[in-house]
Amino acid sequence: MHLLVQTAQVVGDSTHGFVAVYTAGRIALEEGKHHQLYDHDAFRAHVHRFEPEIADINLNPPTFAVLMTPWAHLPYSTARTVWIWLSFGALIVSLLLVYRELQMGVLAGAIWFSLGLSSATVLECFRLGQVYTVALLLWVIAWVSLRRSQSIVASISLGTLFCWKLLGPWMLLILIRTRRYRAALSMFVVVGLLVVASISWLGAGSWLDLLAVLTASSNGPSSGVTAYQTVTSFFHHLFSYHPGWNPDPVWDAPFVATWGGRLASLAVIAFWALGFVRCDWRNTQWLERMLAVGLLVSLAIKPLTLDYHFPLTLLSIAVLADQFFSGFELTAGSVGRADQPTLWATATRAGLGRLALFVAAITLIHADLPYRSPRLAEGAWALLAYPKLLGALILIGMSRPLRGKKD
Repeated sequence: MHLLVQTAQVVGDSTHGFVAVYTAGRIALEEGKHHQLYDHDAFRAHVHRFEPEIADINLNPPTFAVLMTPWAHLPYSTARTVWIWLSFGALIVSLLLVYRELQMGVLAGAIWFSLGLSSATVLECFRLGQVYTVALLLWVIAWVSLRRSQSIVASISLGTLFCWKLLGPWMLLILIRTRRYRAALSMFVVVGLLVVASISWLGAGSWLDLLAVLTASSNGPSSGVTAYQTVTSFFHHLFSYHPGWNPDPVWDAPFVATWGGRLASLAVIAFWALGFVRCDWRNTQWLERMLAVGLLVSLAIKPLTLDYHFPLTLLSIAVLADQFFSGFELTAGSVGRADQPTLWATATRAGLGRLALFVAAITLIHADLPYRSPRLAEGAWALLAYPKLLGALILIGMSRPLRGKKD
């Protein structure tokens, strides 16, 4: 109920976020203006048509603009309102699907819904009219479909996610590795069709323009602000001076900022790749863990990950909790059943330290922490300014590769 009230309160706000989504769709509809999708000045001028006090840019792929054109047919205020409530519904459906698929008990279900409905990242996603609870639903649909061997549904969801927000290209590797060739081929076809549609609609140059703006934004001075909860931002903030964006680094060492971020990102990828190589593909839990950890890795290493991206971690948390603490009512059953382990017995068996670390990681990701405080942007205090990144890295570190049996 609290989240419902808060969502109703933010529907009419003037913010960046959805206005960029809407503007991209409108430009795609307006013949002769397609080149303005990635011209920041021209795009901001279009944004001012709908939000005069807001400046925003477009860093989404051309396929995203094509997919969002239906919303551009609506008046802006109507489109924003409908989108936010659609996002709210997507969150509820996602939580219910995961709850049902994992056959959670009463206590686990209460914890699960409390987390999903109280997450600060979810409210921020709604406030800005961002797309990530809808993206979460697509991830959940893909995950459920893969568990049930429904390859076509999974591939449509995964292909749409990639074309929408460039999410999950590594899933193609997982599908091939697990010999789900039909799903891999279907995902490739979905992506191919949407890319061809975007080229025929917006021109091949739109993809080159996207590559240019992503490269510039990822390596620009603004990439070091603490709002970006990423490995790249962490190293840039600590080791790259800029009079406007980052006036107080620990040490002005651009080489360390650049290569430290790259090497740390490669190390995170290597950890995931180790699991990819070592695990037994016949173990169905392997696919689920690689999906869950892959989501966390992609958020950690993408240069421009913000707080509203982190609702995606809800699926990762559910999958990892199911594998780490399956006795903690994440299997069918109810509180107090004689054949169900007690909370204390489950925590003891799994390891109290492991349980505490898992809870700490979730808190770092989803709690409303003041990591954007100007005081935490100064010098070594910035070590405390990356809670969501730290939470994601803790979960990644806890997810050692599976071999032949469940943890």
